Amino acid sequence: MSVRAFLPLAATLFHLLGTPAVAEPAQVCQTPLVRNEDVARDVFAAIEKNFGGPPPESTGISVSDEGETWLVSRDGPSGHSNPDGTYTKYFGGGQMTLRINKCSAAILLVTFAR
Repeated sequence: MSVRAFLPLAATLFHLLGTPAVAEPAQVCQTPLVRNEDVARDVFAAIEKNFGGPPPESTGISVSDEGETWLVSRDGPSGHSNPDGTYTKYFGGGQMTLRINKCSAAILLVTFAR
């Protein structure tokens, strides 16, 4: 291949490879589907119901604002008092935790505690 024939090819390659890529601007969520903690609790409760509902003796649902997501889990009892005055501490329990995207309501992570 002569140099003269190679120049147009080199110019084309330089143009294609040498041009910096322009990133798309970040999408800004104008109207989040999961706009507050109450909606995050409702989403969690609906999914939890699919797994048989809340565990026995469960307490409230905890919601933590993680920026673009909500981290939602069921609060479990930490133990109970016995008639003889002692206290029995619970460990584990299979509690579910969800990470929910605020904008799209996508479930990004589901975990179960042991």
